[in-house]
Amino acid sequence: MSPLPSPSTPLLPSLLRWLGLAAIILSGVGAATAVPVQEMPAPADGIYDDTRALEPPTRAMLVSELNTLSQDIKCDLWLTATSFTPSGQTLRQQLRETRHHWSPEHPAILLGYDRAGNLLGYSFSPDIWDRYPAGLLADLTRRTDTIMAREGLTIDERISEAVLEFSSTMRQLETMRLKGERRFGSPEKSLFFILSIGLIIAAVIAALLGILSRRRDHLSGQEYHLPEVAVGLRLGAPFGGGLIAEVQLPRNSK
Repeated sequence: MSPLPSPSTPLLPSLLRWLGLAAIILSGVGAATAVPVQEMPAPADGIYDDTRALEPPTRAMLVSELNTLSQDIKCDLWLTATSFTPSGQTLRQQLRETRHHWSPEHPAILLGYDRAGNLLGYSFSPDIWDRYPAGLLADLTRRTDTIMAREGLTIDERISEAVLEFSSTMRQLETMRLKGERRFGSPEKSLFFILSIGLIIAAVIAALLGILSRRRDHLSGQEYHLPEVAVGLRLGAPFGGGLIAEVQLPRNSK
């Protein structure tokens, strides 16, 4: 007789394997149906973090810093930290779409951290590009890339240092902009406008006088002659025109 199955047959490992497979399938479905960050509403405190990379003290510090900077430079400002960038998109594209969705009409800046690539990117609205020098804004990426690549720092420390570097740079740019505006205030702008109009009028008058002068010199160099008219001989007639008299002398005879 064949032995009966032992009650101690390992059914539990098989059950666990099936449960694990079901969990993987459900997690895949959940990830596939997750709402992209660019379709979510803007975070109330200015930070969206689905990576859990920011420790509570760091998050509180960055919330305060970003809110203060937003008031200082008068624009909407957020920070996102995501686990990965959707397939077929770059971090820059994701940030641009998210910024436009969260603030389509106002000046806005969105900072975004991609944990998969360990990258921190920026998206500036057109108003910000017009407000500050483009070269200095573009240089922010190089400076924060150096911080993100620094070894010996946790993700929490890298993000916080990069955001503080960004905040310091933006305040410097705003200070430069305000100094430039004060240098050319309203009275100075009015005087500059009046002087510009006066110079334009003077240039037009000088050009007209030059044209008239050249035309006068051209006319003064011309000569006019009366036409030649053939007239008959009117011998002895006073004021008759032509030849008054013609006297022929005899030739000397030899």
